[in-house]
Amino acid sequence: MIISNSKKLPGVIVHGKEVEQVDRPQAGMLFYNDEASENEGLIFGGSKNVRGEVVNSGASLSFDRYGAKK
Repeated sequence: MIISNSKKLPGVIVHGKEVEQVDRPQAGMLFYNDEASENEGLIFGGSKNVRGEVVNSGASLSFDRYGAKK
């Protein structure tokens, strides 16, 4: 499991190696299976404009099917 801000979240990890860089502008948690492959994630994101108003926010919980190709 990795808990990270948006700047340090890794790309897609399969069998312990980063195989694809992806833009992840959110903070969150990534979960890995026994083969060290990413298979779940819980992410949070949000931003404010220059006036301090919230312009976007959200969260996502995702589960990948074991053995499915990305």
